Formats: sequence, structure tokens, C-alpha cells
Amino acid sequence: MSTVVYDGFSELHAGMNGNIVLSDIGDKQYLKGINIQCRGGIIKTRPPFYSIPLTFANFGDERIFQYGKFQGAAAYHSMEGAYLVVAVNGNVFMIEPDTGKVANVSTTIADRFNQYQDRLYFCQVERYMIVQDGVNTPIIIEGTTASKANPAAENQVPVGTIMAYGHGRLFIKVDKNEFIAGDINIPTVPTAVLQFTELATQVPSFGLPGDLGEITGMAFVQNYATGDGQGPLVVFAQNGFDAFSVYTK
Repeated sequence: MSTVVYDGFSELHAGMNGNIVLSDIGDKQYLKGINIQCRGGIIKTRPPFYSIPLTFANFGDERIFQYGKFQGAAAYHSMEGAYLVVAVNGNVFMIEPDTGKVANVSTTIADRFNQYQDRLYFCQVERYMIVQDGVNTPIIIEGTTASKANPAAENQVPVGTIMAYGHGRLFIKVDKNEFIAGDINIPTVPTAVLQFTELATQVPSFGLPGDLGEITGMAFVQNYATGDGQGPLVVFAQNGFDAFSVYTK
């Protein structure tokens, strides 16, 4: 007499867990999912990708975008809509994902970024998108317009590379193992968050221990106990990382 054994699942609301041995996977988890989506615990085949043709304002922009040096990209959620900000050959383009319309927002800026730079750096700060190359004056995008920062007259966004925004302040790497903090966000004064005057005389800069090496990344970890969902600023380096409590009271 043979016995038939059936196995299966109805829902997997605990999601994917690839950081554990297979024998310890829970009943409502799965080890790895490829080309799937999981909504409400129900696994389905992921939606297909759709090709959206890109349209440009002129042939010159199209040529730069297609054949220039790609230097990085980031998502930007402005008050006017969602965009993909892309840097190519020192130019900054904004793509409308729904329509495929591409605009070169750096055409009105005299001194653009270095076209030979391997990487540009991006960070959304409230309604603004900051773009840097570590050499030239940063570009500040608001909505669909861009302009150069004014570090000299208004103490706006200094030159740097890696950036992170959290707890109402912008943090910028300005040297190998050194970073600075901007002014606190004031909703009634939108541009306040772009300035670097508040801590200039009190805490000019923050630094990592020398043995950690050069800063390679900065990010805020989640911590729901803080009330706003953000925890400390984690600064990654060549030989480790350090965490900074930059909470605003």
C-alpha cells in the first residue's frame, strides 16, 4: 500500500529570508524568489517591463545621452512629480518615467560638471535634489529647474562628494575621513536646509578614526523608536564603520 504526501502553501506573508540556512526557514517564508512579487503574502509572477521611448528637446542632447559617459543616476520625488535624474558627460538630465520626456536641466548653467569624472553624487533634500562631482560647485534642482549653489554669498551646499539627509540636516563628505552638517530644516524657510552656517563655529566638522580609512558611504538606518523612523547616521569606511547620533531635540 502506497502513501501519497502532498506539500504546498497558501500564503507567505513573512516574505523572503535569504540570510538563514534552508532548514530554519519558517512556514510563511521562502529562501529566494526570482522574477516574482509578493503582495499580501501571495506570490505572483512579477509584472513585465515596458519599453518607453525617450524623447529629447534637440539632437545634441540625444547624442550626449546616448554616447556620453554615464556618471550616475537617482530618483527624485519633487512637488511637481517623480523623475529620474541622470548625469552624462557632465550634463544633468531629468527623465519623466511616464512619458519618456528627457530635459537637460544644466543647459542654462555656464560651468557644468567634469565630463571625465567617473561618478557624480546625488541626494534629495526636502524639495531639492543636490548633484555634486566633488570638484565643481554643486547643482541644486528644484522641480524642473536647476541652478548653481552659492557657497560664498549664502553659505549654500559646499563642494563635496558622498551625501546623506536625515533628521532635518544634510551631511556631506568634504575630505577623506571628514564630513560636515548643514542647517536644520525650517518648513517656513525652504532654503534654510541648504545652508551651512548653524554649526560652523560650534562643530565645524565630524571625522572618523584614522584607522577606519576613507569614507565610502553614508546612510541613515531605520529606528522606529525615534518617532520619525530614522536612527543614527552610519558612516561606512574602507576598514569598518561608525555611527553618529545626530538627532535633533
